[in-house]
Amino acid sequence: MTIATRLIQKRAAIVGSWSSMDPAAIPPNSASFNYSAGVVVNDQTAMTLAAVFRAISIVSDSVAQMDWASYRGVSAERRLVVPQPPIMTKPFYGVRRREGIAQVMVSLLLRGNAYLLITQRDKTLGWPVQLRVLHPDSVTVKLEKGVVKYFTGLGKEILPEDLVHIRGLTLPGMEVGLSPIDLAAQSFAVGIAARDFGSRFFAQGINPSGVIESVDPLSEDEVRRVAQRIQTAHGGSSNAHLPLVLDAGMNWKTITLTAEQSQFLQTQDHSRSEVATWFGVPPHLLQDVDKSTSWGSGIEDQMIQYVTFTVRNWAQRIEEAWDTDLLPNANYSRFDFESLLRANTMVRTQFYMGMRAIGAMNQDEIRAMEDLPPIPDGKGQDYAAPMNAPTPQPKLTMAPGEGAGDDSKG
Repeated sequence: MTIATRLIQKRAAIVGSWSSMDPAAIPPNSASFNYSAGVVVNDQTAMTLAAVFRAISIVSDSVAQMDWASYRGVSAERRLVVPQPPIMTKPFYGVRRREGIAQVMVSLLLRGNAYLLITQRDKTLGWPVQLRVLHPDSVTVKLEKGVVKYFTGLGKEILPEDLVHIRGLTLPGMEVGLSPIDLAAQSFAVGIAARDFGSRFFAQGINPSGVIESVDPLSEDEVRRVAQRIQTAHGGSSNAHLPLVLDAGMNWKTITLTAEQSQFLQTQDHSRSEVATWFGVPPHLLQDVDKSTSWGSGIEDQMIQYVTFTVRNWAQRIEEAWDTDLLPNANYSRFDFESLLRANTMVRTQFYMGMRAIGAMNQDEIRAMEDLPPIPDGKGQDYAAPMNAPTPQPKLTMAPGEGAGDDSKG
């Protein structure tokens, strides 16, 4: 029987009941804490798992690092808004834009909900110019007579026009998004329990590996004394290989663990794979290289699918929140997903050559994607000339009588 199997069989799931003085309050996702496999699963304990912490960091930073700008118009009429509004350049109070977007993503990935309080508006037109990302625990959602209302932890109502609520996956009829941590509690509990088992396994030194046998009966005090003395002298990894000295009449009997019983490392590998599935992260980004081809034919295919099905999904939720609640009606925001799909030099060269050949990009646009300045004097703005076209040569003008075959000379 593997460690994972024993943990699952021994788990006792206890869902803490959530109560509120107000029956109209919608229970937050964090209100239920699952005690599975003998451990507590919540935001803090889940984040102590290396795979969970890494997955949340990867997804949140993937969204936060992309270029993001406001535009006006569509298709051929699309134009970058100049200058960019403050809600795009410095939207968060007290933190930089990338840090603020990462906070939004952490809230969504852990709790399925992100709450943004509008703290400042433009004095002339009243458009929002600054936000504060609220901790999900500091907001209470209530449904009163069919109207959704938001309250602070102190019971003060937040006006709907002053709060932006971004939801993750949401069930029909629900006003709050589903919490990934709560849904994944059983899976994460096995990983936490396996990690703790490994920690205790090595910390307790010889205890799991053998027993002390005595020829003479020992009193309870003598048993405790011997056990304490040996634990002090030989417990822990630093003392594991010291010589073992026993009293007269005692001997050490080794208990060998079977290979199946010592599979907590494999259990942790399985837990890491499940974390990758829950957060939509390619396994190789969590150091699970054995699964490197499970998403496609290689690493590049995995990254394309990761951006398409994970990053784009979350980023578009943020775009919609900005477009609907924060930007003027004619403006909309867009993330630049191409920055996450930057290929190797050969692939980029082939792409640029193709785009240039069909007139879809000019030289200056290609140079901009490589962080290079435009060609001086506007010479890189031509869409028609292919990349391998010869440089036009200046025409020579000849004075009358100087042409080839001129017989005017006597």
